[in-house]
Formats: sequence, structure tokens, C-alpha cells
Amino acid sequence: MEAMDDMEGVAALLEASGRYRILRRLEPRSLYDAAKRSTAHRGIFLDVGTKGLDPAAKVDEKTNP
Repeated sequence: MEAMDDMEGVAALLEASGRYRILRRLEPRSLYDAAKRSTAHRGIFLDVGTKGLDPAAKVDEKTNP
């Protein structure tokens, strides 16, 4: 796990610079609601946006339909 700690430290340094945003993998869960003992269901989050990280950026409809 030392390598994971090293990677997290590097990610923290990059984020602290203000020039980078680091995305992290979601950790799988075995139960959705442990109190109710519900089983988990698989799903997907798919971001297909073409504007990048700037919400104010305009998309050129001619090149990015």
C-alpha cells in the first residue's frame, strides 16, 4: 500500500498547485444499504461532455456537434 500512499501524495501536490484536477476511481461497495442488507447493483456514470472542466466554455457546434 506504500505505492498507493505515494500516488495520493503526488495527487495532493498537483491539486494544491491549482493547475490540476485529479479524478479518483470509485471504490466498489459490497452492500448498498448495510442497515437494510440490500445488495448492490452495478451502474455506470458516463460523462460525454465536450466542454472540459470550464462550465463557461462554449462549444463550437460546427466542430463538436
